[in-house]
This record gives sequence, C-alpha cells and structure tokens, in this order.
Amino acid sequence: MVDIFTVEAVRSLGILIHDDDKELYLVKLCNDKLAERIGITFLSCLTEEEMEIYDELYHAGKSKEASDYLIQFVDDPAQRMKDEIDIIFGELAENYQYINEVFPTKLKLDFWDE
Repeated sequence: MVDIFTVEAVRSLGILIHDDDKELYLVKLCNDKLAERIGITFLSCLTEEEMEIYDELYHAGKSKEASDYLIQFVDDPAQRMKDEIDIIFGELAENYQYINEVFPTKLKLDFWDE
C-alpha cells in the first residue's frame, strides 16, 4: 500500500511536532492505522467460508492471491478506502492540539486506543 499520510499532510492539519524522528513516527502510525482499518473493513465483507479460503491463501504466503481473492467481495473498494482516509484525517484534525501537546512525550494517540 502506498503511504497516504506524509509529513506535509500531517503539518497541513496544524500538527507541528518539532522532532523529525517523532514526526516520521506519527506519519507511520497514521499509515499503519489506515492499513489496519482498510483490512478490517475489507475482511468484514467476507462470509465465514470465504474467510477460511482467504486465511489459507494468506498463511500459505500467497499474499497477492489472498488480496486478489479478498477484493472481489468488496463493493466499491476505492470508496471504502477513501472513507477510511477521510475518517483518519478528520480524527487528526479534530485532535491536532492534543497531538501537538502530548504526542512528543507519549508517542501514542489515546483516541486510537481500543
């Protein structure tokens, strides 16, 4: 997956972390969270039987085949991906002050904790 979140994108939301390593780590967290959410969204489209087939492919190391298999069951995957991107951008924009204050010392985002 291509990284959607970049340092520039995060800065455009008013998030200004004055430490390059921590800023890159935040960008990585955002991209990891996006991949996780897209995966959950896509996998939720599978029936139990389809999930078993997907798991077999995935655990056999056939990640390309597993991805191709999965995508056929997702209605409008591009829109679902865009929705997840928009949600994360919204969460970041809504919490930018918190991120600026807390993230440099905690290196985690409590609003994403499950």
